[in-house]
Amino acid sequence: DLIALLSHQSWLLAAMQVRRLVRAVRPWQQALCTTSAASVNGAKSFGLSAVLISGCFGAAAHSWVQCDGEQRLPGKRQKAVIIFEPEEPEEQFAAAPAKTGPKATLNTSLPKPVVLPLHSTALLCIDFQKDFLDEGGFGHALGNDVTKLTAECIPGAVTVLEAARAAPLAAIVHTKEAHRADLRDCCEMKHSGPRCPPEGKRIGEVMVEGMGKLLVDGSPGNEFVDAAKPMKGEIVVCKPGKGAFFMTGLHEMLREKGISHLIVCGVTTEVCVQTTMREANDRGYECILVEDATASYIPKFKAAVIEMTRSQGGIVGYTVERAEEVAAALTSAQ
Repeated sequence: DLIALLSHQSWLLAAMQVRRLVRAVRPWQQALCTTSAASVNGAKSFGLSAVLISGCFGAAAHSWVQCDGEQRLPGKRQKAVIIFEPEEPEEQFAAAPAKTGPKATLNTSLPKPVVLPLHSTALLCIDFQKDFLDEGGFGHALGNDVTKLTAECIPGAVTVLEAARAAPLAAIVHTKEAHRADLRDCCEMKHSGPRCPPEGKRIGEVMVEGMGKLLVDGSPGNEFVDAAKPMKGEIVVCKPGKGAFFMTGLHEMLREKGISHLIVCGVTTEVCVQTTMREANDRGYECILVEDATASYIPKFKAAVIEMTRSQGGIVGYTVERAEEVAAALTSAQ
């Protein structure tokens, strides 16, 4: 009985059990629909709720109904899954913007001007590391021309960093994609799946002497480029994925510091930068992407991300064209 099993586990262990059992025990999915209301209510006591979904996992939101032994979607084949319902959903979101302190206004940001409450604003620098900006790194292993990225985004990043260090921001955060030496935080699909580079160019392998193991924390090539190195007191987040919120404590740290707004720069625009901004957007952070402080190996991908970010009223966030505009706003904040 899955409910009985889960009720004796910690929520984290329960999550792992659910992932394994949903894949392995398909008959349970249909059986769960007949679970009594009492059992379902018991499941909620440890942060889970049983729900129904019609069709595949990508069905429309209106297809979801609570599985209480009574509600059904007539004429549809029912599938039951379990989703997690945090006991304190508010803790999943960004902190509220600071009500006091200096504010910087970006009048040229799109799709509209944005006001940055500096005491709840952080600068987020994503993956300015040799593995993506230098020859012999992981970006090079993927077949990209890495020589243009530094000229395209590092001057802008330096401009924003210098202004942020002089302003009373809540935090300056640097991320780097960095796996453990034993690669336990690198899934098989990412390491050696069918879309991966050939042997000799994979994560954890040495492609060029002097760069060390690709995307492994502590390797020379995994370090930050000199121009964008963190300074003492700035926060470094090692992330094993594209998004900075995956398997890191970034969200908890930002909440603890009362951060609501993120000035974002980094590489590459369409991969780690965009993924992180979308993760942040779901969590309620206001993101401002600095266009000349981000870069892509494929220019049209960068242009597409910028357009997507600010489209539909700013569905992902704001964009500002030049780092100098951000620096000027931070300097003149009142």
